[in-house]
Amino acid sequence: MLRYLLIAVALALPLVMGCGEPTVKKYPVSGTVTFDDKPLDDGVIQFMNPEDGGIDSFPIKAGSFKGEVRSGKRKVQITANKEGPSPMPGVKAMINYIPDKYNSKTTLEEEIKAGPNEGLKYDLKSS
Repeated sequence: MLRYLLIAVALALPLVMGCGEPTVKKYPVSGTVTFDDKPLDDGVIQFMNPEDGGIDSFPIKAGSFKGEVRSGKRKVQITANKEGPSPMPGVKAMINYIPDKYNSKTTLEEEIKAGPNEGLKYDLKSS
């Protein structure tokens, strides 16, 4: 009986002792986003790892954002929605009004370094 208990403990030990995901170090980021020279009122900024597709995402409020991002080269995607044409009466439709070159076809990139990454600035234009 003791032998079976020892075998069960030996098999369960790796599960208890850290078979979980390793902790990924993230670093503080903060900055501003303007759209046509005005602070972006309400939106979302995403820092995407082009190698594994991992995303760190934060809200943009009154033109400012802050959060924590994994280090390395990141593609930056920015979106903001407003009410658009309704597909059906009584149904509100929200559309992203930020041009594709800043989100789905982004040209924005950032190198996130170990340590604080403050004062990041993104000046977006409608055309």
